[in-house]
Amino acid sequence: MRETSLENLITRSERLAEQNYSTYFVRVILVSLLGFLILGFAILMALIPLALLIGLVALTFVAGGAVLLILLKLGKLLILMILPAFLMLKASFKVLFSRFDKPVGTELTPDQAPALWQKIKSLETALAGPKISHVLLTHDINAAIIQYPRFGLFGWETNYLMLGLPLLQGLTEGEAMAVIAHEYGHLSGDHSRWSGFIYRLRSTWARLHDMASGWRDWGSRYVAKMFGWYAPYFNAYSFVLARKNEYQADHVSVKIAGVENTASALLRVHVLYQLEKECLHAQIQQRVATEPTPMQDKSAVWQSIVNQTLEPGTLHRYIDLAYTYETNHLDTHPAIKDRLKAIGVELETLKTLPRADNSTSAADAWLGAELPHFTHKLDQEWQSNIKQNWSARHQDIQAQTATLNELLAKETLSADEQWQVIAIKEDLTPDQPQRAAIEAFVQQHPEHLQGRYRVGVYKLLDDDETGIDDLEYVMAQDESAILAACEQAYHYYAAKNPARADEYLQRYQARANKLQAIHQELSTLTPAATLAQHDLDDATVQQIRAVIASDAKDIKRVYLLKRVLDADNTKGDYLLAFEMPTFSLTDPSKKVIERLVSKEFPIHLFIVSLKSGAFKPFKKRIKKLGVEPVYERH
Repeated sequence: MRETSLENLITRSERLAEQNYSTYFVRVILVSLLGFLILGFAILMALIPLALLIGLVALTFVAGGAVLLILLKLGKLLILMILPAFLMLKASFKVLFSRFDKPVGTELTPDQAPALWQKIKSLETALAGPKISHVLLTHDINAAIIQYPRFGLFGWETNYLMLGLPLLQGLTEGEAMAVIAHEYGHLSGDHSRWSGFIYRLRSTWARLHDMASGWRDWGSRYVAKMFGWYAPYFNAYSFVLARKNEYQADHVSVKIAGVENTASALLRVHVLYQLEKECLHAQIQQRVATEPTPMQDKSAVWQSIVNQTLEPGTLHRYIDLAYTYETNHLDTHPAIKDRLKAIGVELETLKTLPRADNSTSAADAWLGAELPHFTHKLDQEWQSNIKQNWSARHQDIQAQTATLNELLAKETLSADEQWQVIAIKEDLTPDQPQRAAIEAFVQQHPEHLQGRYRVGVYKLLDDDETGIDDLEYVMAQDESAILAACEQAYHYYAAKNPARADEYLQRYQARANKLQAIHQELSTLTPAATLAQHDLDDATVQQIRAVIASDAKDIKRVYLLKRVLDADNTKGDYLLAFEMPTFSLTDPSKKVIERLVSKEFPIHLFIVSLKSGAFKPFKKRIKKLGVEPVYERH
């Protein structure tokens, strides 16, 4: 389903919910049941031919030779029935019993954090909800509850509470409890059982959709295609209910932790994101420039950042930023200002958010003496995960610094070199804005696309609508800039001119859909692919020919072709189609393909056999195109 259709469906659902919520809710339940009907239909379609086959076999034993003779005459038909029946049945049961990946994190047992587990038990009792079986610490500024089904889609579920250690370091105990209560509120009986069921079903269908997208056999692809239609449709139709559940979960937080802690937690999480972006990342950038291996004290650095008392100007800037976010169809979570309003708090009243340095964090309160152990363990995991990227970035900074010094030593610089200086400085010193340099550069080089784009963004930030002209100029010259430019224009017009904002949203979605279609087409090769003469240079062709000749066993001749994309006929990729000797007792096609795939060609190539299978018709099309072999055994 196209993104615009999903947007329209969400809008219609919102309108229906406002006019008659009961009717909307009943329809959501019916749409959710449709998913089970789709799965049941797939299984039924598999069982019908299977049941017929079993019936015929049983009849053979009862009626004897006459039925057996009929079966022999219908042998080919039976084989044709068995294959799709088996594939459909396999795909259906794959859905029912597929195992999702288990949540990943550092286990936090009741012995290690008795205070936290006591809070969890009290929460379960107060809300009459399901049991939390595991608590996992992660590296994120986030919290979530994940239900892991033990036995496939309908399996007995285990509940995992995911808690980011950086989040616990930045929240007070009361604020952290408000966050946990919000997540748990989605599972509990505090709001309607059906609402909780729909919330969990949305998550399940999202995971099924992602998992099914990787299925490749015939039957599984058929089921995956049905999921590809239904999962986005169900998520869009139930979007209003999911949004309502977020407000309900906030009220659960108020019930458990109080309105002050709930409001403070909502804004403090936003502040933590900004501190991570502006402070932690800046310190990491400084360290990676001089240290070849990852810093060993990340948690301590983060703790010192969150313990600082923010200056009023910085805090007010964060509050103003939070206030600019609008509730939209891209996220079920409402904007912070709408969530605060729903619990009776005005965003502007939260002026005393920063706690004193001596306040106890949730990490200290709940982990106590175990905190150093967990910070050390997670720091080691982080170092291991980031080691390769850190080293690459360190080397990149050293190389960029050398390049910058070389450029600055020149008497005159070309336009490209001037921009390179600006880009390097901006990358190496992100805390030192290059806006003045960029604006001066564009004054001299108004045709420079990257410069024009950046100037356009600066103007929009200053509420100067002429920045749109700059973005339009860039999009007209370079279609790869459409997504970024349309996103900037959308955010500029979202509050000022919704109609204009919607125009840019439509352009964004059209471009995104086209790129998705191109990506999907590039990821596979079908017998219906559009073929053409290749347009590669002689040097590349010679390299390809040499690779083939180095291991040409069982190959008679090879054709090099271009595949023109249906999604965009200006783009394409390439394939090798090979023939084997006419007379052969066996079909070594698979082995030939495996050998060629293992080779290092100068470009990406699809490799297919023209002897048999789906790509056999390519042979006539190659002849019609007049394509000469790129390799032929003499």
